[in-house]
Amino acid sequence: MSPIKKPSTALMTLQLTAFSFLTAVSLITWEDLSNSHPMRQSTASQPLGSTVRGMAFGWQERQLLQSDIEPEQLQAIPSYNEVMLKHRTLRVRSWETGEITKQDVQKAVRTIQLALIFLDECKYLANNYEWDSLASSIRKPILHSELEEACGILKRANGFLSVEARDEVGFDWGSCAWRHCGAFADAQEALDELESLVGVFEPFECLFCLDVVERSFRDMLAVTKDFQDPNIVMREYESLKRMSDLNEDEVDGTEADYLAALELLRSSDGE
Repeated sequence: MSPIKKPSTALMTLQLTAFSFLTAVSLITWEDLSNSHPMRQSTASQPLGSTVRGMAFGWQERQLLQSDIEPEQLQAIPSYNEVMLKHRTLRVRSWETGEITKQDVQKAVRTIQLALIFLDECKYLANNYEWDSLASSIRKPILHSELEEACGILKRANGFLSVEARDEVGFDWGSCAWRHCGAFADAQEALDELESLVGVFEPFECLFCLDVVERSFRDMLAVTKDFQDPNIVMREYESLKRMSDLNEDEVDGTEADYLAALELLRSSDGE
């Protein structure tokens, strides 16, 4: 009796690949047919397509979403396709720009200086519970598009900054991957955390996020001293204090307000 021949590795690989491909096509086709059924059509003015073939809508598809389907805040969030389009057409192309001059570096450093000063305004708003104004302020270009452009220039300024200095600046948060992200990515992450939780955080928690941003800016400025604008006056760094360090009795601000109000009530009752 002759032994049974086993299929070769190449043949098994081909069979598994073909099976996986046919299975994927079948699932996508079924999903497309299922979502085309009248009972599952969107209530928007036009059908938005299936979740597979229409995954990651673009700007035009997002405009079809009605307010009764998605809140206005969610409608304003760009899709994955939009984010990647901006990445390919703006960010990647900015990396491929021509020669960077000394004036470019000076302008970029000046932007970071101004951003550092702008943080004081954000801290004031956080301390005074002005959440709407704070949310608007941390979305301004000085902390986003202008900052991104400035850090991108510094990262590519190999003719003016050392490798160590450029590594200190690092890449933006979405592009560093396995590489050393650097101060720029730390600032972006802290700003995103604050933006997503404005109104939920207490003032002290907002100040913690802003402190991370400030230290990131100061780290970048520490390696670009030769290019700073001397006309911009920046205060010395003040380390963030713990709540228990705010007074000698180790009582935080909330407890101090409560005790002060309680003392006032007691004195009123005595009168």
